[in-house]
Amino acid sequence: MIQLDKLRNKYFGLRHAESTANEAAIIISDPQTGQDVKYGLTEKGKQQTKDSANAWVKSIESNRPSSGKIRLISSNFSRAKETAEIFKSVAEEHGIQGVSLEVTAELRERFFGTFEGQSNAHYESVWVEDQTLGEEHNAFKVESINQVLDRIISFVANVEKEGGNGGDWIILVSHGDCLQITQTFFKNTAGRAHRSLPHWANAEIKELN
Repeated sequence: MIQLDKLRNKYFGLRHAESTANEAAIIISDPQTGQDVKYGLTEKGKQQTKDSANAWVKSIESNRPSSGKIRLISSNFSRAKETAEIFKSVAEEHGIQGVSLEVTAELRERFFGTFEGQSNAHYESVWVEDQTLGEEHNAFKVESINQVLDRIISFVANVEKEGGNGGDWIILVSHGDCLQITQTFFKNTAGRAHRSLPHWANAEIKELN
């Protein structure tokens, strides 16, 4: 298990901006379907990302990493990758050099099982079971909280093991449930409580540690 007080890097979470699935109010969580370009960002989502990146760059003008790098690591879903690409472009426009972009399936959306392709109103049904049944449940054939946590913690552990002196700023570009659950790890809170923590808006970036 990773020790939070011994992390060598600084982590942020960036939720993808408004996607075509958000606009249509449907759930797209299948690992293959989520990579389809037709489920990328809307025009509104692209502007949300630009606005978020501009605000974030301005906020760190006097507090950029002194020795480490800024690394965007994105889910392989189209909506997240597009968000990361635009965010990177805006950062570079502001003169921040050497921002890298990596893509991994480990940051993909939580799989919502039988609700795939259906109304996003069904999220609530899953969240109720998260609270009542806990971290191991697979009701509706969803990916459990602990299954999401396992892949996120494993991924962060691998990043921490990489060479170098640490001190990098790692921006995890991911999805609503994935980031809510990730937040429980960084706050040392029970996974089933993920909906009680502050929520991520589209294109919002927050510090995790």
